[in-house]
Amino acid sequence: AVSALFRAKGLTLQTDLVESLPPVHADRTRVRQVLTNLLGNAARFTEGGGVIISACHDGGEVAITVTDRQGRLTEFNEAAERLTGYRKDEVLGKPVSFFYESSDVLREILDVLWREGKVEERELLLTGNGGRRVPVSLTVAQFYGREGEPLGSVGITVDLSDRRRLETRLREAKLWVEYCTNLLVHDVRNYAQITGGYLEALLADQVYRLCHWRVA
Repeated sequence: AVSALFRAKGLTLQTDLVESLPPVHADRTRVRQVLTNLLGNAARFTEGGGVIISACHDGGEVAITVTDRQGRLTEFNEAAERLTGYRKDEVLGKPVSFFYESSDVLREILDVLWREGKVEERELLLTGNGGRRVPVSLTVAQFYGREGEPLGSVGITVDLSDRRRLETRLREAKLWVEYCTNLLVHDVRNYAQITGGYLEALLADQVYRLCHWRVA
């Protein structure tokens, strides 16, 4: 059905996939359904040219979640389990708000999602098992039925914990370099002052001796 829609509108479909992509642990049927719906939506809202599917690996795991129209979780892959600390059977059927500490943040994300159909790389904190707060980058897109009615949304979440730790270490290293530089500059200035004072004293002593010698 999707390929027929692309042909009917004269659109091209290309893929841009890097080699050696890691496996994605998720329900094959549901992910296929989500991707099919997303491609169908792309074809419906693209007037000319084509659609490019791209995928790359940034070194971290990708958590995939799917929700229905009521915002209840219907898919939760293994990476999402590791990210949040919850098992799949513990969260399926629960509202996605389960992971949001702030209802204001969730409301803002939903407003953008309903208005634009997607939310791209929104950085926020999710609440994991035991109240653990996890920094993540979240991308969400709605998918629709044959008549254009919204069926739910798919979320792709990347754990930013390692990146945050690296950023913290870089900031600490920068502060340490600045501290050492200031300390070195301070020591050099002190050395210059001490050396200058010694030379002045030595010069004054030599002048005194010369004057005393001439008077004698």
